[in-house]
Amino acid sequence: MDNWYTHEEIKFKLLMRRHMEDHIIWLRSYMVSLLADLPDLSYVEERFVRNHDSFMNSMREFYGDPLVDNLIIVGKDLMRLIIDLLKATKVGDTTNASVIETDLITSVENISNLLSIANPCYSRDELIDLYKTSLILVKYEFIARMSGDYNADIVYFDMLMHHAVTMADYITGGIIKRFFREEMMAQYQIQLEQQSLDQEQTREQIQESQEQIQEQQEQHLDQQEQYIDYQGQTQRHLQE
Repeated sequence: MDNWYTHEEIKFKLLMRRHMEDHIIWLRSYMVSLLADLPDLSYVEERFVRNHDSFMNSMREFYGDPLVDNLIIVGKDLMRLIIDLLKATKVGDTTNASVIETDLITSVENISNLLSIANPCYSRDELIDLYKTSLILVKYEFIARMSGDYNADIVYFDMLMHHAVTMADYITGGIIKRFFREEMMAQYQIQLEQQSLDQEQTREQIQESQEQIQEQQEQHLDQQEQYIDYQGQTQRHLQE
């Protein structure tokens, strides 16, 4: 079952991939604008942060408003910390960058805790590893571009994009297992139970029919015996 997807599952899987890919694209746009001091920096920053909201809102129908609202708040903190880390790295503020990286790990753990508690199909440690890998690649990509190593910059961007799809598929997979597949299995179980009831009713009907046939056969035998007795009595009367 894990190797195939329904139409609805594929639609959801592609939606989550698109949101995560947009996240990486807008993050790269922010890196370019920040390093080049472009006038669109604040606009790109706003769009980058807003994309995370879209990603979390896609899970609202499954996890409900309270959890998703909380995820959006924690997620915005994570996006702001990424922005602060890039700014500190640009100006060479290693002390502040170190503090921000510690805060980033805390934020990642908070998000992973929320998701793994809400969905037992997730592993908290696996989620943390996925987020940490993403943060490492973001840092390497930014440093490569800042230092003018554009070949490495592109390599890390490609790696980050591939990793983003991996993250999206992991999060999507948990939702599919927890909600789509459990509902499907529940419906299948109902069908099996209904089939069992139908089979039981069919067996009862067959048994009832067999009993009726046996009863009719017994009645027929009784009639035959009565007829034989009648013939015998008639024969005796004629002989008398």
